[in-house]
Parts: sequence; C-alpha cells; structure tokens
Amino acid sequence: MYEKIFKIQQEIGKMVKDQPGVYNNKYFDINKLLDKLMPLCHKNKLVLMQPLTTIDNRPALTTIIYDLECEDEKKNMILFSVPLPEVETAQKMGGAITYVRRYSIQSLFGLIAEDDDGQAASQSKPKPKVKEVELEL
Repeated sequence: MYEKIFKIQQEIGKMVKDQPGVYNNKYFDINKLLDKLMPLCHKNKLVLMQPLTTIDNRPALTTIIYDLECEDEKKNMILFSVPLPEVETAQKMGGAITYVRRYSIQSLFGLIAEDDDGQAASQSKPKPKVKEVELEL
C-alpha cells in the first residue's frame, strides 16, 4: 500500500491554498483535493472512506485508506480517527467535519500544501525609510 501512496504523492503535486478563510488565512478546498485525489486512488486500487464514528462516546471522524489488492488483513488498511469538537450549531459541526476531513487526508497521504501562513510569518517586514533632515541653527 505504501508504494501506491508514494505514486499518488508523485502525481498529485502541491495543494494550493486559494480559498479565503475567516481569519485572513487561506486553505485548500476539500472538493478540489478530492477531485485530484480520487482518480489517483481509483487508478491505484485504493479506497478512501471517512465515516463519522465515536471515540469514548464523543463524535469523531475516521479516515480509512483501504487497499483492494492486498489480501493481508493486517496490511490492507490505514485507519486514523480524530475526535470532533463540541460545537453549538450544525453549521459549526459541518465546518469542523470538513476541516478534520481535509487535514486527515493531507496527513495520511503526506500531501504538500503551500504554506502561506508560515511563509508570511517568516518573511521580515521592510523597515520604514527614515528621511534625514538637516536643522539650521
């Protein structure tokens, strides 16, 4: 299975963060990610599933990568579960689910994402120019 994930990593390229976020940040859209990823998974006979589950009676999201060609039950699946936060509305829960889905996929497939936040923070800001003025006495 790891060889198949390696092939996908080589083909998919960098995920571009082009969707505006709430806090002046950017993120990559999950639908664009899935549009690029799913054909590569199908080509490599991998199934990606993300069912809602529970961890200690709390809502969670589990991401599963299943290899259709591997007959060894101990090696045919990668599974990763993340508890979801407690939120007040269905809209916020939907946002949390989408966030966990996106970053779970990115993590499990080892996908590269453009780091706009880190890049902006690491770049030094230009110093303001100081105009020198001669004073006459």
